[in-house]
Amino acid sequence: MLGQTQRESSMGGLESLPRNHLSRTVTPGFLHRPPLCFVSATESLQESQAEKRMGHSNIWNAHPKNYGPGSRACRVCGNPHAIIRKYGIMCCRQCFRNNAKEIGFIKYR
Repeated sequence: MLGQTQRESSMGGLESLPRNHLSRTVTPGFLHRPPLCFVSATESLQESQAEKRMGHSNIWNAHPKNYGPGSRACRVCGNPHAIIRKYGIMCCRQCFRNNAKEIGFIKYR
């Protein structure tokens, strides 16, 4: 890395290449495809639509949900909505209402 600036080294030294070259190298599967002049328009359209579907399915729910409202569900029925978290109950309000006496909660008037 002698003689290179920090910006050039962070980009891998590709700053001198034309801009369209950078965009082509980032495209997945670029080396495995024939040039567009040899591929019919319908094949390239179908391939691009398939890539869009594949990309969406790969990204959907890719990150684990370890915190936030999406990570908690009722321990009785699995409902993710209306969770009572107080005292570590982690139960939805419907299941809590059904099981309140069994848990030990008493309603005072």
